[in-house]
Amino acid sequence: MKKITHKGAEVHLVAHVNQMYFRFIGPSTPIDAIWAHLNSTEVRKRGWTNLADIRLEESTKYKRIIQRLPSGLLDVVIIHPSGLISWPYHDFIMVVEDGQDSEIPPGGFFKRLASKLFVPLLEEWTSTLWEKGLETDGVYDKPWDHSKLIEVHNGEGVTVYQAHTSPTETWEKIVQNIIKKGG
Repeated sequence: MKKITHKGAEVHLVAHVNQMYFRFIGPSTPIDAIWAHLNSTEVRKRGWTNLADIRLEESTKYKRIIQRLPSGLLDVVIIHPSGLISWPYHDFIMVVEDGQDSEIPPGGFFKRLASKLFVPLLEEWTSTLWEKGLETDGVYDKPWDHSKLIEVHNGEGVTVYQAHTSPTETWEKIVQNIIKKGG
């Protein structure tokens, strides 16, 4: 956990992976001041702030989830919209905070993947799809983009898994191989 300060407003940055996920704990006024700073036109156009080297995408509307703790402090999660179930586009993220008892693949992976692909999937393939996604390079439009179908982003106090589902041909080949091997 890292203390961050902006114009006298001090909060704790509990976990973050740039451009995807941030979690702050602190009093309401400092949280609001830091959120206003992060959403300022200047910071958004520049794409980053010297505030803990946090980076946000300029035109993205991040979702803020707020919970009041018994101490009266706020626990605020700021998440890229691709982390939300309602995200209509192909890529999506799944967040696992350190210390969280979490299953791998993270809960919801199968359902979200199945909703993004145009091939039928069986839930019993979940572990195989996860493993193949972690080890398989995607086929992308740009020759310099060489990421895996599922990328692992380790941040401070959090791991974010980013699943790429477009174009779908690579996932379709994985499903075909599962079927050839008898499911």
